[in-house]
Amino acid sequence: MNRTEKSTPATWSKIILPALTLTFGLQTLRVLLPYLQYLLGDRLGLSSIQLGLAALVIFAAAFLTGRLNRWLGLRRLLLLTAGGVSLARLLAQVWTGDPLGDMVLAIIGATLFILFLPAYLALVHWQGYESGSSQRFAQAILLGLAIDTSLHGLFLTYDYIWQTGTIPLLLAGGLMLVQWVALRNLQATAPPHPMPVEGSFLTTLPWLAVGPFLFLQLIIFQNQARLVALTGWLFPLAFAWVLISHLLGLGVATLWQPRKIGAAVMGAILVAALWPIGDTVAFGFAVALLLGQVATAVLITTVLRGLGEQSARVYYTIGSPDQPKEGLRNSATIHGMTMILMVTLIFAFYVGFSLKVPYQNNWLPPLAGLIVGLSGIGASFLLTSPATRQPLRPALALPLLLLTLPLIVFSTWRAPSDPVAPPTGDPIRIITYNIHNGFSAGGQLDMEALAQVIEAEQPDIISLQEVSRGWVINGSLDMLGWLSRRLDMPYVFAPSADALWGQAILSHYPILLAETHPLPPSNLPMKRSFVYLQVDIGRPLPLQVINAHLHHIPADSNIRVTQVETMLDFLAARRSNQIILTGDLNATPTAPEIQLLYEHGFRDAV
Repeated sequence: MNRTEKSTPATWSKIILPALTLTFGLQTLRVLLPYLQYLLGDRLGLSSIQLGLAALVIFAAAFLTGRLNRWLGLRRLLLLTAGGVSLARLLAQVWTGDPLGDMVLAIIGATLFILFLPAYLALVHWQGYESGSSQRFAQAILLGLAIDTSLHGLFLTYDYIWQTGTIPLLLAGGLMLVQWVALRNLQATAPPHPMPVEGSFLTTLPWLAVGPFLFLQLIIFQNQARLVALTGWLFPLAFAWVLISHLLGLGVATLWQPRKIGAAVMGAILVAALWPIGDTVAFGFAVALLLGQVATAVLITTVLRGLGEQSARVYYTIGSPDQPKEGLRNSATIHGMTMILMVTLIFAFYVGFSLKVPYQNNWLPPLAGLIVGLSGIGASFLLTSPATRQPLRPALALPLLLLTLPLIVFSTWRAPSDPVAPPTGDPIRIITYNIHNGFSAGGQLDMEALAQVIEAEQPDIISLQEVSRGWVINGSLDMLGWLSRRLDMPYVFAPSADALWGQAILSHYPILLAETHPLPPSNLPMKRSFVYLQVDIGRPLPLQVINAHLHHIPADSNIRVTQVETMLDFLAARRSNQIILTGDLNATPTAPEIQLLYEHGFRDAV
């Protein structure tokens, strides 16, 4: 017989604590991954393989959960991990020194977050005799995703952890205070010693879904910048759509009565939603995101329900919960495996842009979805009773409130001013700038500093390279959308490596024509392209502008020569005295590729 659990202050604490801890953890991960790339990689010179090994070492801390549980007891372990994550997050907000300090705090915060998840799962297992404990944990995870998505969107995908000022500091401090209150309320319910309430290795195996689940959230389902780049939607609409997807997933998962067939159907929907579909209508990407998010919400809830019911059976079999026996051996092992799986998926997804690999990275999300789906199906076999009906109010009240944030963003949204052609004869000021994905030479993401550098030049047309629009290793930020709004200039984006990374041109003047063309060869790990524009500058003929980013390996001059020849062939039918070639050509003035440009009449503007 189904039961309905009443909403109480204790229930709220059991939802708010893991939800906010997940929020802090995801924010920390979105900082840690770029710091590994731009501090350990660019600044300290580690290779891609070395970066991957460093990440594996950090995430391998998940295997220590069982040992820490024996040393500290579950109560202290929860205090250390949950309280430590938010404290590290706040200190990262306060720190304004060398980015290496931020990286250390990010490593600490991410490590504690990794350890928190199985520790809280152990608490849920110990509470297995209480109705709905595992369902509350699932609600909390989904709510944490919605909170993090809301904060990410409120700051237009430029996470406030990267920003200084009073508002980001008060926000980080206020959320930490709320989390600490919830942590204090739960301390009385957490046992001081580990409890023997987990099942066998096989029955705990569905927890393997957690790493791929978080991978999919970071790469796709939370990624508002990705949705804007793929659909061309205004940001407030993309923000609202992603948040509605979270809300719908939370609602469906809360009301869902998991069954084996239902889990299989949701797994199939998830894999289908993640299947590479190539060029398609914008709405197709949006629908796939919504369906995939609902499917993941149901599947992760099924996983936690199955684990919770299994632990409850073990609890009643073993006896008194006062016996201080080991209870996290299997959970810690599988959690270590799933965290390694998550970082491996992230590394494998992005390493293909710098190294030749024997796979296409767009097949990794379906693989992750398959693991989540199989885990959900496996967990459904552990279920023998209907779900306890959870109250919708604590699960949905806050997300419904969060839906006001896209409305706030929409009400304050200001599109860039309409371009106007200058009077005939006015000088045109053009700059070209490789923005290095928004990161300084010191390894810090500072979009405001970058915008001020551009503003100081008072350009009419801006040619940008290394523009990232949702890459997780670059902070999941839509750099082009942010700069366009900050500089009050419309843009044209030219994808190259993938749909989220490439070149862009911003212009104060009307763009009459814009074309993006790939550059050979097509088998480069980091694919290249150029964008061609015709701009109305108030003269009889439009100004022709090219923005190109050529191959970057110094020894591969022959590849750059071929790329230059491709652009020259393109321009052969468009010959004019008003052609401006901009970009990052990755070559010295004496290189054959640059000499080829000189031979065809190009001259340095400086």
